[in-house]
Amino acid sequence: MYQVTWIVRNKVMLVKATGDVTDGELRSALSLKHVMLTDPTVAERVHCLFDYRQLKRLPLAPALRLKLNQSEEEHGGWTIHIQDNPLSRRLADFTTRLIAGRSVKTVASIDEALAFLQTEDTSLSETQKATV
Repeated sequence: MYQVTWIVRNKVMLVKATGDVTDGELRSALSLKHVMLTDPTVAERVHCLFDYRQLKRLPLAPALRLKLNQSEEEHGGWTIHIQDNPLSRRLADFTTRLIAGRSVKTVASIDEALAFLQTEDTSLSETQKATV
């Protein structure tokens, strides 16, 4: 399954992948992500969290890889990977920098990601944090 939701409405997006993600699920989620990011009420700076801790397989053709990161580039926020395995963390940082060439951080939990974002983006407050 591949889900796209707001953690902080119009400011922090969570992309969560679990199990074996199909090409159709990925394309559907990318369409939803595009709709969410093109809403006129979306903040100028959107941060995107990727939680792949329970992912087994993700089909990533080169064209889909570009689409996965293209919409975040337009909104200039942080890309944060949620990984609890140290080797996976380093690999996620490296591949995202290589593909997207932008600010990337990898942390062990969603709470850690949100705490980091609150230090980097003063427009985020503790009260905006949604339950995940």
